[in-house]
Amino acid sequence: MEQLLHHLRNLGFTEMEAKIMVELAGKGPSSGYEVAKRLGVSRSNVYSTLQRLCQQGYLHRSEGDPVRYSMLKTEELTRMIAGQMKESLSFIEN
Repeated sequence: MEQLLHHLRNLGFTEMEAKIMVELAGKGPSSGYEVAKRLGVSRSNVYSTLQRLCQQGYLHRSEGDPVRYSMLKTEELTRMIAGQMKESLSFIEN
């Protein structure tokens, strides 16, 4: 798991973002409260991070009460990140 967190941080994710992504990938759809409790961190930090990851398109957010968050499929996530990296590298080259 440490290696996975390390590689996510290398891709530009913060420590909290990486931990939440790994947690959701391992446990499946979860509320912000459940994620915060399992990680042992404040709910406010988890909820703000979940919101940011959703806005960036890395997580799905369900409707309902409670709202549940889930990871994209691995293939979707890696395709999205690869596209962003390619775009940034192309911009730098030009």
